[in-house]
Amino acid sequence: LCGEEEKEYSLLVLVAFIIFGHRHSRIVQKFLIVTGCPRSGTKLLMKLLNTHREVCMGNELNLLSLYEYIATHSRIKFKKTFDSVGIIEAGETLENANHDYIPDPSIVIPKVLETYSTCTKPEHGHFEYLGDKYPRVYHKNHLENLNSLAREDFAEVTLIHVTRSPIEVINSICKRINEAKLGLDSLRAINSIEDAIHEWKKARNTRKKLYSQIPFKMVIDLNYNYLINYPSNSLAKIFSLLSVDNSFDQTIISNAQIEWCLDQSQRSVITSSMPPVMLCDDWQKFGLFLDQQDLVFK
Repeated sequence: LCGEEEKEYSLLVLVAFIIFGHRHSRIVQKFLIVTGCPRSGTKLLMKLLNTHREVCMGNELNLLSLYEYIATHSRIKFKKTFDSVGIIEAGETLENANHDYIPDPSIVIPKVLETYSTCTKPEHGHFEYLGDKYPRVYHKNHLENLNSLAREDFAEVTLIHVTRSPIEVINSICKRINEAKLGLDSLRAINSIEDAIHEWKKARNTRKKLYSQIPFKMVIDLNYNYLINYPSNSLAKIFSLLSVDNSFDQTIISNAQIEWCLDQSQRSVITSSMPPVMLCDDWQKFGLFLDQQDLVFK
């Protein structure tokens, strides 16, 4: 974080801290994180979950970066800020000051989510789950933050990892890359078809190799293609796993046709990088939950 982003986080954390109090006011909350490779359907799943009255999901609130910022900067960055508003008393130093005055992620993160949910779904007074859509959470620094978050005693963290047919994901990413070159899209993290292939494999490998090392309450390994082909059956199973009643609005699922942009040379690159079984047209055949599928790639 730097520049304006850092200022925004400083302000957000300070305001949340001043409003919501000290370390002893812990809140037990169930957290739900939706992740996956970009263009895998995480936004659609977020919208589906938000149709349930007991779930409130944010759209990339960047809470893990906020968590990291609080945890790593609180003893350095916040002293001047606290001094300026008189939180640390005259004569105290950061080392001997009452550490109740240092922001605590286990307070700030739940409260930010609660405030967000109150603003976005004010008609509901209680939510069984609060959460965030967070694509690319499998990158190293985010995994470390997830691990810290999941080990805190204030939260139960459930993670839903969405996987979509690789050729559909890569096609969608390439479409955005083409639009970015024309100034019509802000995509910057992925710049080529090779990057897109690597991104899909990295997302899938993380699900198989690394999530098991983090003490999540539960990991749901979801097949996007099955979800959109069998939405009623899929959502019933998902909400059963989450232990909430089966009420949702599946009408937001669109039947729009895929706009293919891959040329023959790009398809050849994909074909040479993926096992044939991964490039099938009927990914729904793998079922709703992919945790039993041996999908690990070099």
